[in-house]
Amino acid sequence: MDARVFTAVSDRAPRRYRDYERRADGLVSSKERLKNLATQAARKLSGTASTRIDRVRDQLILCIALVRSWMHGEYDGVSRQTIVAVTAALLYFVMPLDVIPDFLIGWGFIDDASVVGYVMTMLAAEMDAFRRWQERAVEREDKVAETDLRKEEII
Repeated sequence: MDARVFTAVSDRAPRRYRDYERRADGLVSSKERLKNLATQAARKLSGTASTRIDRVRDQLILCIALVRSWMHGEYDGVSRQTIVAVTAALLYFVMPLDVIPDFLIGWGFIDDASVVGYVMTMLAAEMDAFRRWQERAVEREDKVAETDLRKEEII
């Protein structure tokens, strides 16, 4: 993403997002801590039945997948700053005491959704590129599996 666009969009960051972004910047340097965050986010997401989070569920799944793919060296089509922003959104999501605490039933995920939405809007082109990369990876895996099945039929 062009640095000027990143700066212009980031001027309207949700409340306390910058604090999480600074924490995420340090966290990205540790693959172990990043792995733990992705795991915590996936667990919290799978345990969340709130219909209020349904709108951002797919976005969170995409964020988790991006962090994991980047961390494992499978996908390098994003900048470090993009990973920091996505990590900040995941960090905000897993923290139970943020601007609106998660234990406030019916309200606790509103601020999480706004932060995730903000990051997804800010990084829309990069997230779309990652989504396309994922789809191509699945297609490649399907072709390999199909080829393997054909080889087995011949034998």
